[in-house]
Amino acid sequence: MSSTPPPPPPGPQGQDGPWGASPPSSVPPPPGAPPTGPPPGDVVSYGYGGDGGPMPPEPPRRGRRRALVLGGALVGVLALSGAGWWAWAAFTQQGDQPAEALPASTVGYVAVDLDPSGAQKLEAIRTLRKFPAFTEATGLDVDDDVRERIFDEISAEADCDVDYAADVEPWLGNRFAVAAVPADDAGGGDDPVVPVGVLQITDAGAAEDGLTTLADCGDGGEGGFAVGDGWAVVAETDEIAAAVLDAGADDPLSDDGDYQEWTDAAGDAGIVSAYAAPGAGDLIAEAMTSELGGGDVCVDDPFCDDFSPLGPDAAIIEQALGDFDGAALTVRFDGGALEVESAFSGGAGLAGALTGGSLLGSGGDAYTTVGSLPADTVLAYGLGHEPGWVEQLVGQFGAMSGLGEDDLDQAFAEAEAELGISVPEDLETLLGESVAVSLGDVSDLDLDALATDPTGLPLTVKVQGDAEEIDGVLDTLLANPALGPDAALVQRASDDDTVVVGFDEARAESMLDDGGLGDSDVFRSAVPDAEGATGIFFADLGAVDPLLDQLADAGEPELADNLRPLEAIGMSSSDDDGVTHGLLRVTTD
Repeated sequence: MSSTPPPPPPGPQGQDGPWGASPPSSVPPPPGAPPTGPPPGDVVSYGYGGDGGPMPPEPPRRGRRRALVLGGALVGVLALSGAGWWAWAAFTQQGDQPAEALPASTVGYVAVDLDPSGAQKLEAIRTLRKFPAFTEATGLDVDDDVRERIFDEISAEADCDVDYAADVEPWLGNRFAVAAVPADDAGGGDDPVVPVGVLQITDAGAAEDGLTTLADCGDGGEGGFAVGDGWAVVAETDEIAAAVLDAGADDPLSDDGDYQEWTDAAGDAGIVSAYAAPGAGDLIAEAMTSELGGGDVCVDDPFCDDFSPLGPDAAIIEQALGDFDGAALTVRFDGGALEVESAFSGGAGLAGALTGGSLLGSGGDAYTTVGSLPADTVLAYGLGHEPGWVEQLVGQFGAMSGLGEDDLDQAFAEAEAELGISVPEDLETLLGESVAVSLGDVSDLDLDALATDPTGLPLTVKVQGDAEEIDGVLDTLLANPALGPDAALVQRASDDDTVVVGFDEARAESMLDDGGLGDSDVFRSAVPDAEGATGIFFADLGAVDPLLDQLADAGEPELADNLRPLEAIGMSSSDDDGVTHGLLRVTTD
């Protein structure tokens, strides 16, 4: 989770930063300052209607009036407390977002913020500049305009003579989005949703001129746009863009309850945000099934059952996505780390089948096992389980694969004959309440020796559950003649509620106790939400520095230098009243 402090009352926006100039502030100037800009109350709005003519000015929106009220209150605060508070407000606030220009019915939304809060700017630049390749490739410094760099990269690929300083910079803001809007809010159409783009603008007149120049660039005449109060919408036609802009003004996405709930669940704002509305599940299912002809996937294809991951009936997809309730994702920089946080609910049938059903855990507690691994652990992957999770996984797999009950029973019977254990019951016993696979210190590994003798590999599996029952299943598996002499390589140790399996008996014995991984600073930084997580992945990248030395000596010093700043990678997932939260962190030294 981000540690960015909660924002104080909104302050002015217009300060320059490492991501370029922010849009002008709507906050009144301090007392005594000369008036600037148009007279209060004048709102200029441009756009294109169905006849290609300019749209009439729009009345001031409630959000703008609210901003003016808060701005007036801020002036009073400034008079009492001075510029220090003003500067802090400007540093921490996020500012307006493209969701204000889109209708509440928007199905999907991805936004990029090149001018996030000051804290995000500093975190991003500080983190990225640790990597020599970033500085060398981009040359970006604290005061550079990222918008210009992006524009130059795009225009270099197009047959277009547009000058950024003259045609784009005077009006382009720092926030952008792409979205899928229902056809009803885009003037109709044959498709259920229409793709649109949203650009933050700082000057409506200049934006109209600049977008016209861009629209005429290249082949000319392709695409449309509409300019409103602070935002421009681009779409396939002017009519679509104007309809979306009008729908957004009447009922904006930013005020929608589902949007607010899911974006809040995804944590603090960052440089990228994404949202999928509850209705997205039905639309995705409709799109997928239409591609499959709305019926059998395997029509006139005798080999399809063997190769199709979707199974024989497109209705499976509709069933899997039928309970999708929404999702959101945020990408941010926090504490020297790149962080991706997500939240979603529903769609468990599809998610479970596509991820193996339990790659994120199945409701149990993974931390009790992962956190007790040795402190020298380099790599760890752990899952928590609730009773019945294997049967649930099998059911999801059966639905998505199209296998019937008879087919599954036959597969289980074959597995039981091969392994000598009961499937799936003994499989659930074997993996206990939680399980963790770990790799210990590899700095002194002899790779040549491992090629002929794998027992030197510090690889172990730690299971917490009923040790007597787990050992019973292991006895049966290891006695299987199919393993031959390799079974003798497996060593294990156990107590009442823990079983450890590996190649080294002494290491297995030592791992019955708490090894302290959960208390290490590197682990806590990479997996801050470890307690209560159903699934955890951890990689200590700093532990492989000796390998980077070998890489540098082998003629790749630049690659080694760009890998050295990486400290660790951590992933965790947890369940909260039907909502699945995920957190990915890539930390740096």
